[in-house]
Amino acid sequence: GIVAGVHFRRALQDTFDALFILVAIGTGIAAGIEALEIACVLTVFFCYSTLYVYYVGDGLESHHEAHRKAL
Repeated sequence: GIVAGVHFRRALQDTFDALFILVAIGTGIAAGIEALEIACVLTVFFCYSTLYVYYVGDGLESHHEAHRKAL
């Protein structure tokens, strides 16, 4: 329900933007109800998923792959 309440002012053009918004909401809610273990797990999940999206990509060409092609 909380995700439906978030109004995006612009269209999300990147997978990382959506990932950041959803994990930030989850971490904020977990920290707000003093479930710090869950907030820590979500933070670790965010770090690993950010690295995954950066290196593997999201169906589009990743920054890492574009940099390798340029070299």
